[in-house]
Amino acid sequence: MRSRKLLIGLLIAAAIVQGGLQATIDPLWRKYYAPKNLYAVGLSPEQMLFALVGFREVLAGILWVRADEFFHSGNYDAILPIVRLVTILDPHQIDVYVTGAWHMGYNFTDEDQRSDRRYLAPALMLLEEGIRNNPNTYEMWFELGWMKYHKIQDFPGAVVAFEKAVTFDDIPLARRNILAHAYEKNGQIWKALEYYKKLYAINQELVEEFPDSDSAKIGRDTVESNLDLHIIRMAARGYFAMKRGDYNQEGRYTTLPPLEQMNFGARVSVIEPGVIRVVGTLGLAPIGARVRCTLKDAGYVLDLSPKEFTFEIDKDVTYMQDELFNRKKRFARTINMSKDPVMYPFIADKYDVEFLWSPRWAPPHVQDRLGWNGEGMDDKRYLDTSVPGLRQIRAVIHLTREQLLRTGEWRDKVPVVETEGFVEVPEPPKRYRRVDPSKIPGPPTGPEQQNQ
Repeated sequence: MRSRKLLIGLLIAAAIVQGGLQATIDPLWRKYYAPKNLYAVGLSPEQMLFALVGFREVLAGILWVRADEFFHSGNYDAILPIVRLVTILDPHQIDVYVTGAWHMGYNFTDEDQRSDRRYLAPALMLLEEGIRNNPNTYEMWFELGWMKYHKIQDFPGAVVAFEKAVTFDDIPLARRNILAHAYEKNGQIWKALEYYKKLYAINQELVEEFPDSDSAKIGRDTVESNLDLHIIRMAARGYFAMKRGDYNQEGRYTTLPPLEQMNFGARVSVIEPGVIRVVGTLGLAPIGARVRCTLKDAGYVLDLSPKEFTFEIDKDVTYMQDELFNRKKRFARTINMSKDPVMYPFIADKYDVEFLWSPRWAPPHVQDRLGWNGEGMDDKRYLDTSVPGLRQIRAVIHLTREQLLRTGEWRDKVPVVETEGFVEVPEPPKRYRRVDPSKIPGPPTGPEQQNQ
């Protein structure tokens, strides 16, 4: 036993000496491979030892394989510590930053697949750390932009990240297109037009240089199609008329006359402890619009730029977000938060239930009626113009903890809270046609039919 302890001690001492020598022998080690912010991330002495001994990349690879096993077994909680350790051991593994951020942004969910928004801040910070450690490639900027564009719908932030990504020479040409879409989502319509033109010119030059390349032609044709659609929509919504100065309310534009009958209203009923039933109205006939519903601690603001990196989240905060599908000018959903107490602890005394509808994240066929910025809509009670140039629908109603958990005076009563002017619209009948399975024709049986 004594000799074994002596052997382990010698190995540790040798490893420390080797780590020190590596920093001296390899002048690039300190610049490119030395772990950054080692103490800030809370590495244990054993983890620091591995980082110092020069086997970091090998160990990082082994750990990443282990993380993949956890992912396929659905053990997502076990992945984060490995992600953190791998990024420390090998800060140039871009895939680890991207995959780790994706786990946090998308895979931590409740039983109804609503993602835990509290993990968005560490997801963003992990990507930003990846940018700092890998400053010579577009990839980390692109992934940061995509997280903001798709998951968070922070379109100003997405534009900043994508603008940075397209400055790198290694970005594939097709990936540059996303910046034009981000400009549209951010309400920078003219800038989107100019960028589409720039992309078309670049792709056309490529076709002329490689006339036999099908991929070059496909890229050029894709941009041309997007450019044409963008111009058509700008014309249909009156952008060119406004620039010429001949726009008027009698013009034949898709956003005119403004749709004044949005008639937004919502009601929340706590049908069981931690279970709410939400119903509401939004005067949009086209299918595809979704109303964002958020239930959170009263006054809480999700901080997506914390000062220090950490995987730890504030588990005392309740923050639920869902998208409510609008069909025939009505939306309704039962949201069960009772099965996931870690995600919905309900510790605060008061809660805000916010309803937000924005044309910025609407599908194109809805925007064709309302415009990119909601020019074609109005609402007599809940029109929100707090964002310059953007018209949204926003309403907030309040609940207490006793109401949400059906305690105290609400133990035997169903709390019902609704917006001013709410008018319930009956659920439209479901017109499903029952099919008799015995009347479904089978596969062909004859020799001639089988050969067809």
